[in-house]
Amino acid sequence: AQSAALPSPEAIQRQKEGYINLLDEQLKQGQATLDQQRKQQTEYLYQQAQQQKQQVEMQIKQQVQQQEMKLLQDFGQQMMQVQQASSQQKVALEQQAMQLQMEYQQKKSQEDMMNKQHQLQREHVEAQMKFAQEMQKLQAVPHGA
Repeated sequence: AQSAALPSPEAIQRQKEGYINLLDEQLKQGQATLDQQRKQQTEYLYQQAQQQKQQVEMQIKQQVQQQEMKLLQDFGQQMMQVQQASSQQKVALEQQAMQLQMEYQQKKSQEDMMNKQHQLQREHVEAQMKFAQEMQKLQAVPHGA
C-alpha cells in the first residue's frame, strides 16, 4: 500500500523528461542570453575602437595639416629670401654695369679729347712748317727780280 503513494516508474520517467526538457530550455535561453550579451559587448568594443580610430586619424590629420602649414610658411620665407637675394644681385649688377659704362664714357671722352689735341697740334706743326717753307721760298727769291 505504501507503493501506491509513490509515483509509478512511468510517471517518474515523464517527470524526469519534463525536468530535462525544462533544463534544456533554460540552457538554451541562458546560452541565447549570453550569446546576445557577447554580441552586444563585441559590437560595443568595435564601436569604441572605431571611435578611437577616428580620433587618432583626426589627430594625425591635424598634425599633418599643421606641419604642412609650417612647411608652406617656411617655403614662403625661403622663396622671399631667394627673390630678395636675386633682386639685390640684379640691382648690384645694374649699378656695376652703369659704373663701367660711365668709366668707359669718361675714358672715351678723354681719348677723343687727346686725339683732338694731337690732331690740332699736328695741324699746327704742319701749318708752321708750311709757313716756314713759304718763308724760305720767299727769302730764296731775290728782291726786285
